[in-house]
Amino acid sequence: WYQRRVRETMNRDNETIYFVLDTNVFIHNMEFAVQLISENQTGDTIVVVPWQVLQELDGLKNGEGGVSVDARSAINTLLEYRRVREAGIMFEGRRDEYTECADDRILSTLDMDWNTQYDPSSPVVLVSEDKNLRLKADVSG
Repeated sequence: WYQRRVRETMNRDNETIYFVLDTNVFIHNMEFAVQLISENQTGDTIVVVPWQVLQELDGLKNGEGGVSVDARSAINTLLEYRRVREAGIMFEGRRDEYTECADDRILSTLDMDWNTQYDPSSPVVLVSEDKNLRLKADVSG
């Protein structure tokens, strides 16, 4: 469902749109994340990786199952993007504030107050398969 919503959002006129991706997108649909990052030809789409997502991928990488393999693959892909300084992706740095709920830490990324280059008029869109996280984002505004 989120792929359609992202495409609809991208049809806006010449404004930078920040897409904050949840862990489940990197685990279940890494191809979509890569496609979204690579579509940043004109600087109008930026994928944001919250610190919490990096933490969750780190916790999921150990093991033998499919999720562990996917987590390791996502980490390797993100490392490569970071190494080449890919223009279509930005990483939230570690923040001192702490909220017990992982979803709430991802939601705090949507404020973009940690990003000094963020233009407050630019839309920020959460991309997640987690229905409750999407509900929280909607209720939070």
